[in-house]
Amino acid sequence: GGAGGPRGVRTRDFDILCVIGMGAYGRVLQVRHKRNRKVYAMKVISKALLRKKNHISYMQAERDIMTKVDHPFVVGLKCSFQTPEKMFLIMDYMPGGELFFHLDREGFILEEVARFYVAELTLALEFLHSIHIIHRDLKPENVLVCHDGHVCLGDLGLAKHRRDARTGGWRACRTLCGTDSYVAPETLRRDRYGPSADVWQFGCFVFELFAGRSPFFGAADEDPRAARRAALEGRWDCPEGLPADARDLIGRLLPPEPLQRLGVVPAPSGPA
Repeated sequence: GGAGGPRGVRTRDFDILCVIGMGAYGRVLQVRHKRNRKVYAMKVISKALLRKKNHISYMQAERDIMTKVDHPFVVGLKCSFQTPEKMFLIMDYMPGGELFFHLDREGFILEEVARFYVAELTLALEFLHSIHIIHRDLKPENVLVCHDGHVCLGDLGLAKHRRDARTGGWRACRTLCGTDSYVAPETLRRDRYGPSADVWQFGCFVFELFAGRSPFFGAADEDPRAARRAALEGRWDCPEGLPADARDLIGRLLPPEPLQRLGVVPAPSGPA
């Protein structure tokens, strides 16, 4: 099926340019469509690996969520197709790669650039939440840099569409998932959670943009249990040179109590 890109496509419609990433279930290729000459990212997923881990429904969920998403700061799905052995997702190609690469290389992001990224990702998250999608894995590795310097939120592999059909509100999640240093306290406690978990991850992301490290899992030799306790209690050290307004924003995004976080409304309704 198509989603605003080349339609009725098959693998033979593309020239493979290079491998740009490897994942748990396959690889991501940079490809060029032979007819329109546009460059895309092609995610190639092995159905055998999905079956082995019983994750076929996860991949179908990722594809279904991506078809709902049309936003300038979220990586878009152009189309998807399959063969008996593989699934293919054709997505926007982001030549700047992962923001993590730039952060890792530079150590931190310049303040004016960081503000720009924070603004764009605020709009991306606001859009996802407006259509009842929780991302659940917001981190620099999943933020991609476009050819013109804008950023897009990518990798919807853990995202969930959680609209309650009866009430029109949120249905809560309970699954413990995401990246250790970004997991929200309510998720760690196995409480019901909703978009508040994304707000927490966004706070960790903003901190990392300015400090070059996670607020709770900073040092490589840090005891993971101590870092986990710090996250549960919302204790983070303010790095030297952190701008006052960035410190204020991070403080509003990282309270351990979800309802105290910036922009969070009362807890989701419906069963977990």
